[in-house]
Amino acid sequence: MRLNAVLYVSYVNIQCVDLYGTEHFLFYLIMVTLSICSPKSILVTLLVLSMYALLVITFIYNLHVRGEKPLKTLLTSNEAKLKENFTANAFKGRIIYNRVGKCGSRFMLAVMSKAAEKNQFKIVSSSDNGVISSSQRKLTISQQMKLVAHISEIQPPFVFHGHFHFVDFSKYGSTTPIYINLIRDPIDRFVSAYYFTRFGDGRNRTWGFKGTKSDKFRTLDECVLSNYSECTNSNKLLYTIPYFCGQTRGCRGSSYTSLRRAINNVVNNYLAVGVLEDVNSFIKVLERLLPAFFKEAYMEAVKIGNSSQRMSTITKNKRSLSAKARSVLRRRLHLEYRFYNFVKEKFGKLKKHLRIT
Repeated sequence: MRLNAVLYVSYVNIQCVDLYGTEHFLFYLIMVTLSICSPKSILVTLLVLSMYALLVITFIYNLHVRGEKPLKTLLTSNEAKLKENFTANAFKGRIIYNRVGKCGSRFMLAVMSKAAEKNQFKIVSSSDNGVISSSQRKLTISQQMKLVAHISEIQPPFVFHGHFHFVDFSKYGSTTPIYINLIRDPIDRFVSAYYFTRFGDGRNRTWGFKGTKSDKFRTLDECVLSNYSECTNSNKLLYTIPYFCGQTRGCRGSSYTSLRRAINNVVNNYLAVGVLEDVNSFIKVLERLLPAFFKEAYMEAVKIGNSSQRMSTITKNKRSLSAKARSVLRRRLHLEYRFYNFVKEKFGKLKKHLRIT
């Protein structure tokens, strides 16, 4: 039993190293060792120490061979290079907004539309000219190549948008445009998506739900607490991370590997990723970093936020979650929350760097 506990703890500690660095891992390991090992348990202690040695070697390999750093370090290591990395690219006038569903993207597109009129740039959808469908998130290699070629042929300046997962342009011999994005508290996003698929929003479109009447009117509370597949399936739960992880097979499962890849892409390939709960600051950040595109965009955002246009994007018939269902759902969304909290912290540092309050 103790051996199983050690093996499980060792697995957990790999994630601790991956996410927080060795100092948190070492403290955690010592505490666990003291809690599960008696002074006479020499074999168990040796096993723990052996696993510790292996993990330290793994950490050194990640740091020096693969060039990776603990994610806490990534929060600050790239801030100094922010302007240097993106200024030259910004003047090429190519921005990609691979928008995450139910994270305020229609509001952002409305703001961008007003900014485009004022600042003279194009807004291009991924579904234009049949490049990819509006709901196609995972792309084959040939579809990625087609998308890269299409974007490379568009005359800048432009913002290209669509609900597709991150595409690495460098893999296909092209310079990666500026990426931006906006995410949302995972539970709030899940609630909105759940009821949106059933009842739509204020745009009064003809709405078809693929399911029975009882499925349609099942509350999210019942779905979560009764363990319906819609609320337990990892493909439904791990929604935001794949948008940033990318198109590789490893990005399609619920794992710490996909989490790490997503965070590395945020650090290395995104100019800014904001959170919907602070969308006004996100627009101010874009004004500062990309003035050729977003000059005076904040004023337009305020106008749109107070208009009926904003109200038309709100999901209908949403019900609040009970505390019990919220607690269960939060546990199921633990990887999404790790990603969200990282982005939120990084965005806060970017705001501070730009002196935006």
